[in-house]
Amino acid sequence: MNEPMARRVSAVTTHYFCWQRPGAKMKAFLAKFHLSSGSRVLAPACNTHDVFARLPFELHVLIVAYLEPRDIDAALGASPILRLMWLSDEVWPALADRWFPGLAQRIRLTEVDELARSELFRRSLHRICRRTGGKFAAAMHYGFGLASDEFFQLSKDVPIAEGGVHSFGTVENLEMDHAQRYPRFMMYSNGRAAWWPEGYSMPYLAVVDDLRNRVRKAYLFPNHGKSTRGYETAMGEKLFIMGHGNRLHVWHLELNRLESFEVPAKFKRCVTGGERVLVVCQNSEIYLWTFGGKLKHIDIHRLLCYPKEYVASGGPPVWPPRIWLSSQRGLHLRNSQLLIDFILSPTTSGLFFAITLALDGSGKLTVYEICDGEIAATYVMEDRIYSDPRTSERGLLNWEKVNFFGGYCLVQVVQEPSTADDANGACPCGRNSRQLVSLCFNIYTKSFTTLRHHLGELSPWISHVWNDRLFIMDDQFHGRKTVPTRRPVMSLAPCTEIDTAAREKAALIPMYTTMHDNVPFIYRRRRVPFDIGDMGERLNIELGLDVLQEFSPDPTWKERFIPCPSEMNPGRLVGDDDFFLFVNSPSYTVLSFGEGFPAKIAGMDESKSWWRKPKVKDGFT
Repeated sequence: MNEPMARRVSAVTTHYFCWQRPGAKMKAFLAKFHLSSGSRVLAPACNTHDVFARLPFELHVLIVAYLEPRDIDAALGASPILRLMWLSDEVWPALADRWFPGLAQRIRLTEVDELARSELFRRSLHRICRRTGGKFAAAMHYGFGLASDEFFQLSKDVPIAEGGVHSFGTVENLEMDHAQRYPRFMMYSNGRAAWWPEGYSMPYLAVVDDLRNRVRKAYLFPNHGKSTRGYETAMGEKLFIMGHGNRLHVWHLELNRLESFEVPAKFKRCVTGGERVLVVCQNSEIYLWTFGGKLKHIDIHRLLCYPKEYVASGGPPVWPPRIWLSSQRGLHLRNSQLLIDFILSPTTSGLFFAITLALDGSGKLTVYEICDGEIAATYVMEDRIYSDPRTSERGLLNWEKVNFFGGYCLVQVVQEPSTADDANGACPCGRNSRQLVSLCFNIYTKSFTTLRHHLGELSPWISHVWNDRLFIMDDQFHGRKTVPTRRPVMSLAPCTEIDTAAREKAALIPMYTTMHDNVPFIYRRRRVPFDIGDMGERLNIELGLDVLQEFSPDPTWKERFIPCPSEMNPGRLVGDDDFFLFVNSPSYTVLSFGEGFPAKIAGMDESKSWWRKPKVKDGFT
């Protein structure tokens, strides 16, 4: 057991026997334990090898109430008694609701028994702690290359007749030389990175690299006619989609099959979840399609979620341009001051969410829960942050996942510090500084949350929110004196955590970079000094990640190939609990927080991973 957690257990035990009364937040947490309908787990009557076996259940409850996620994670791996008691059906759901709202509901939707559900919670907790702690298992830097397959192996599982590419040499007009191409990163989802080898001249050719098994698949849009405009793409945990006009081609990433369908009108956006696809047409009509099923029309206008109008990409013509929002894409109704977006439920068939955001000065953010073509519920965010006078920059309505248990960031804004006349406008944490505010919604708890991260002098051009943390790269464009190849990605905790009195402050903020080893392409983690002065306390910085390390992905390269981010190519940060990517076209750096990377290309005799032993997969993604 680690030393900080042991100190907390000792302090809590003293607190318990001194009969101190818990506060309001503690009472709310402890009250959850009275709601369990299962039988209470009893510790073994005698176990001389584990001191925790002699503690009563009530003291176990009080102990976990004072611990943090990383302490629970460490204790579950150190004591079988603690694992038995703390993963009981009375304890783990309360812990999940306390720290990760939506996780308990997500786990209960899996078709497993209670014992397996508690194990899913333990694994989820461990994954989250590794990610928030920056403890990546391995790192890799890779250029968007086609001529060499040292890391990825091109799969031939997708038939050529269904758009599969078995050799890049057969693709007409495709230059194999990296220097002659202009690749573009497309998207990341569930361990897969999708990109275009020729993003401008050949958007009908896509490459999907699976970081989990080093398998590459390439897809060619059937009968594309060399058209270079109007393509829309989407990727989820099971489907990859390329569409043009009113026709969509859908490849199943696991079954390696292609199915195609058409919608009555030209479409503007497609969203996928599980094996389903939601299509938004230019005339604002909505269609649902399931892989292997038939197209279904949803009469969204009968539900009065929004008026029937022409749908256009981006914001209205009067929208003030913001460089830091250049990577975002959204939809708006041409005649109404209304932004729209949609989320598909990954677990429930026939369920999706329609989102609207009013630009008429009210800033009303509304989420409609639609099940089987009918409105099941309507949720309106009370705080009108979007229309707040202190809001200086406003993003488009374009959701991004912020965790794997139902959390979505719907829109982001930047708010300026409050003035002396507006004392009520100060942040709840008491600090008065420039903030990035993320307006979020959880599809399992059906509730809104607001994440506030203090920016100070930082710019949100290169940022990414995951598990409530803001991962942001220092802005070099404001003349900050930093070494270009050592600009770290910093992890900022939300300001709601700053006032926690019992939270331990680290003496030094850790920074993790990489070191060479004898495994080709793969790098290990090492800790280096990270002196950021008082900025760490002002912005609540938890750690730093050096993603601009001087990698050399190809031994034949004579020069280091890591271009410095610029205003024209600022880069992107994407990822989840398993992988974290810094995309700096024409290359990217990926940190693996799970099993690492296979030591051999998939399909060869060995498939062990560096640097972690493979484990059984979770029951959900």
